[in-house]
Amino acid sequence: MAGFFVNTRYMTEREVLIYIVDDESLSRELLEQALEGESWQVRSFSTGNDLMTAIASQPCDIAMVDIGLPDIDGFELTKTLIAQSQCGVLMVTARQDMESRVEGLQIGADAYLVKPIEPRELVATIRALLRRLERVGAFDAEARPSWSFDPRNWRLITPDQQIIELTHTECLFLDTLVRHVGEPVERDQIISALGHSPTYYHSSRLDTMVCRLRNKIAAHTPSWQPVTTCRAQGYAFIPD
Repeated sequence: MAGFFVNTRYMTEREVLIYIVDDESLSRELLEQALEGESWQVRSFSTGNDLMTAIASQPCDIAMVDIGLPDIDGFELTKTLIAQSQCGVLMVTARQDMESRVEGLQIGADAYLVKPIEPRELVATIRALLRRLERVGAFDAEARPSWSFDPRNWRLITPDQQIIELTHTECLFLDTLVRHVGEPVERDQIISALGHSPTYYHSSRLDTMVCRLRNKIAAHTPSWQPVTTCRAQGYAFIPD
């Protein structure tokens, strides 16, 4: 993965394009209705191949992916989208088990929403992702020294190209912060992304893990600590 952030197209001066892939026509219609009234262009598809063909012709800003597709597993499609395109990815599915949710987030989905979805939640999630993508594009354009995050190999690379090896938990933690770069991420959200229940996972365990990670980073870059504690909220990744 070259660079900490994936380049994205600016969205301030053109219409946002959203693709929906779901094999159930009723589900596609409900998702399209939920987005009515927004100034977004929406197209829907019934197969993963149709989605990828459309992206090859006209890249989208956000792809909403169902897991149970007839031609390709939604998890595999998400991996392909992340590897081959620059769009944000929302997994929209009826599967509400923790294992599926964690797998979706681990492979790189920007959010995991369970059907039936409240329209306001869907719109708010998309708006937040669009803002995040736009900030990422602005950061890239400035061409400043930046961190590189390699989740597949569990590594964080400093601006001067030092490699910091990560544990699996540290990698999941950073992956969660990266998706909300520059913004505080609440403790409960982080704990859920780590695959635990906030009800039974004591927050002190999270603090201990973060402390070890910050010490590990400080050993390589004592003057630049990107992991910031947000009092009474959680943590944030501040790249500059």
